[in-house]
This record gives sequence, C-alpha cells and structure tokens, in this order.
Amino acid sequence: FSMMGAMGDYMAKKNREIVKIRLDKIKEDEKNDFEVTGGVEIEKKNALLKDSIEQFGLLDPLVVRPSGDGDYILVSGHRRKLMHDRLVKEGKNQFEQAECIVINVNDVDAEQILLEANIPNRVISDWEKMQAVKRMNDIFQRREDSGEKIEGRRREHIADALGMSVSAVGRLEKIEKSLGEEYKQELKEGNIGISVADKLASKPIEEQKAIHEAMGPKVKLVDFCQV
Repeated sequence: FSMMGAMGDYMAKKNREIVKIRLDKIKEDEKNDFEVTGGVEIEKKNALLKDSIEQFGLLDPLVVRPSGDGDYILVSGHRRKLMHDRLVKEGKNQFEQAECIVINVNDVDAEQILLEANIPNRVISDWEKMQAVKRMNDIFQRREDSGEKIEGRRREHIADALGMSVSAVGRLEKIEKSLGEEYKQELKEGNIGISVADKLASKPIEEQKAIHEAMGPKVKLVDFCQV
C-alpha cells in the first residue's frame, strides 16, 4: 500500500497538468522535519540543485495540495522550493513562480507521501528511520480507525513504502517499543548504533538503566557477553 505508487498510477491515467504558482502562495508542511539546509553535504547538494534550476528550470515540479484558504501546502519538493526562494533573494525574480502539480489529498495521505518521498531517497540516521516507521504505523492505525480496509500485513506495507526490508522494520519497531529513554537519547544523538540499540532493547528497562549508569554510550556489542 504505497501512496507514491498510487499517485504514480493517478498521474499516468490523466494528463499531468502543471501550473505555475507564486512561492508566497505555497506554505511549508509543518509535519516536514527532514533537513533541507544547514549541513555541509546537504548544502553541496543544494548548490548543485540551485545551479540546475537556474540553468535548466525545474525538471521535477513541486507537488502541492490546496490548503482551503486559496493557498497551497507543499507535499513534495521542499529543497526545490528552497532553491527557488534563494534564487529570488539573489534578485532573479523570474523564479518567483514555481511549476507545480496540484493534488487533492487529505492530511493522512499527504503525510504518507512526505515519508515515502524522503526516506528511500535520503541518507538518514537510524533514529530518523525509527521515527519514520513509528509515523507510518500511526498513519496505518488512523486509516484502520477510520474504517479503511487494507489487505495484507502492515509491516510489509511499511517496508515497501519506505524502501526497507521487513526485518529492518521489525527491528526498528522493537527498539522504539522497548529501548529505554536514556539509550533512545544516545541513539538520537548518534552515540550508539542500531545493532547495540537492538541488543539493549532485548533487556529489561532496569538493566538498561544500570548499563547506562555504568557505561553510558561506550557500550559495545562485545560487552553483551559480559553485562
């Protein structure tokens, strides 16, 4: 069950209508917490993207949805919009409008599209992967609560949508459910890896706390035969 797949089928069945929309009419999605600026590597990619847009135009249109007040909410293409913004700040006013595809989707569909468009196509941390799996589980739960019938196993749908293996999704679900808060913070900060987090999540919370007090983030896989 993939929203990106469904959207691709939808676009294939109808003429892909591209419209130009002013940047100031396109609102950022508040649920988008993916990094689009700041880091050295992402800024290198941003510079290349900005040069490409300036030379060749927007090869891949933004995807937006109506916000209900005459404006639009950005569904996919956050870095592309940011590069348009930067070009305008440089005085290149021809980029005040961006080519967009307008789709009519609800909040749940839009959030799923956001995750599917970003997770398989970015270099992201184990923490971000875990959060994406958690959000996808929340999305599927909301679908089921609303009476939507989804055939097949949820974990397989999530794995397919996020470009992960079923076993990877299962491991991330286990860590999110069973890892203590101290080590969740260490995982978030990149101080421990997913394999160590998985081993820790197999232990009772009190034992995890004792290990953290004794070793903090310095715990290694080899230590589990000793702790």
